Amino acid sequence: MDDHEIRKHLEIFISQINTDRNPYTAPVNHREIPKRIIRRWKLWGQNAELHDLTHYNNKGINLWIPPRDLEKPCILLLAHHDTVPNCPGVDDNGSGMALLDFLVFYFAFNEARLNIAFAMVDWEESDPRLWKIFEKWSNGLEWSDMTEIDRDTHYNFRNYLHKHLEDIGTFLGTRKLYDFIKNKEIKIEAVLNFETVGYTGDMQRMPKGVPIQPDKGDFIALIGNMTSQYLIENIMRTSSEGYYLPFVVPMNGRSIPDTRRSDHSVFWDDNIAAIMITDTANYRNPHYHMETDTELDYDFMVELCRSMIKLMS
Repeated sequence: MDDHEIRKHLEIFISQINTDRNPYTAPVNHREIPKRIIRRWKLWGQNAELHDLTHYNNKGINLWIPPRDLEKPCILLLAHHDTVPNCPGVDDNGSGMALLDFLVFYFAFNEARLNIAFAMVDWEESDPRLWKIFEKWSNGLEWSDMTEIDRDTHYNFRNYLHKHLEDIGTFLGTRKLYDFIKNKEIKIEAVLNFETVGYTGDMQRMPKGVPIQPDKGDFIALIGNMTSQYLIENIMRTSSEGYYLPFVVPMNGRSIPDTRRSDHSVFWDDNIAAIMITDTANYRNPHYHMETDTELDYDFMVELCRSMIKLMS
């Protein structure tokens, strides 16, 4: 495929999912969009499965394509499909969904060297019970405000949550997927988590503790735990110089909590090599978790598609 065809695939996919996909504010979209996606995967001949999820009477959906060889360790390619309330989620995480969807399509018709599994998971943004409680507590705050509010307010919200929710869960869709994978006795060699991968801009910040502090948002960060260093090095060889910024996090990210803010952290906690592939989200994109999350740099994403093809072919 040439770059134009890849870009067209990405653009069409985004046009079909560019809407609120939150289980609280958009339950129909949250339920129907994953079903549409799995239908197209099956049309391409992929052995795709839809897994219905339940959490305290809340309903969710995971999408799963098992690896070609169930006896060998696999590379799991992962992206979440849900959004925060009232957000079209084009970058977060429509971009990751679009990349995963393209790779599902590409490797339906082209042989992969690696033993790949695919998953599109639910409930990355939060425990699905949180939104109703947040709405009662917030008194006019938007969810996007949570990244900017002062420490005391954030602490008060967490206390409020603990009083009104039992055993708050994080990354519940991926936890349920991982339980399923372990029950099937499928071994995971490594995980690539595509988390918000499509925005570029002139502004760039980084979390405290990260030794590299670029000032322009024109790269993809590869954030991995210590066991994933070999895979980061392999990915670095697949693209042009400067496209990737690698960062290996000690202690599975405990020292820099912002590096744990997505589904890969579930695997870090089991000492599995896992990498968050990201444009750094709110450290670059001013539209993060807002109604204006509608912008993508498709040429930037095409290069990431090319890089992933090289890695797996």
